[in-house]
Amino acid sequence: VMNITIIGAGRLGKLLVRNLKENFYISIFDPFLKEQEFVGDSTFAGVKRIDKQSFASVAKSEFIVLCVPMREFESVVRQLAVTLQNETTKTIVVDTCSVKSFAVEAMKTHLPANVSILGTHPMFGPDSAKETVFGQKMVLTPERISHKDYRDVKSYLQKFGLTLIEASAEEHDKQIAHSLFMAHAFGQLVLTTEAGKLEIDTLGYKRLLRITETVRNDSFQLFEDMYLFNPYAKDVFLKLEQGMSELRLKLNKA
Repeated sequence: VMNITIIGAGRLGKLLVRNLKENFYISIFDPFLKEQEFVGDSTFAGVKRIDKQSFASVAKSEFIVLCVPMREFESVVRQLAVTLQNETTKTIVVDTCSVKSFAVEAMKTHLPANVSILGTHPMFGPDSAKETVFGQKMVLTPERISHKDYRDVKSYLQKFGLTLIEASAEEHDKQIAHSLFMAHAFGQLVLTTEAGKLEIDTLGYKRLLRITETVRNDSFQLFEDMYLFNPYAKDVFLKLEQGMSELRLKLNKA
């Protein structure tokens, strides 16, 4: 049974723990995870916790999955690179960032050449995959990984019923700037109007509220990081602003 270390015990990290711990030896590292929180959360039952003093032990894992905010990502990768520098264990480092160009470049720049790199973006979260990940999408960006290892990873993920999409980091970021970032932008905009459930509503309005619920459960930091690190997000946001201005002009002329 392989060892997997998940770095980051946030909402996505916990979701991965729940789905992986039956098939792997799972370790979790998160300097912000308090002992009482770790012990009191059934999600971590059977999971080993790695503390700051024993961080170097993560280098013994066959897989290291990074579930950290983008603004902290490069710092974590640098720290990880030091522990992997002289390690002989065959290691594959996997990221889960919603921006691939930035994440992949950071891993290529800092991680030792003997470490394999696989970019991923699970197109689901704790809300959409609360019951099951079956039928959900996951993007794979194979950057520095052998054909056999990549095939084995895909085969395992497909057992969960995931739809796997292979894409370059650039293509991922172009599309996600419209699909995910734009959805979050709309959700944030609707939140500013203090929209809530109404007796007199429409199906379209209910759909808008569903978007706001997803956005509300995710941190604003995620939305901000997508804006800061995705090279295509600012253009999408600008087009939304221009669209609102053009719409206002049309209404004023009516």
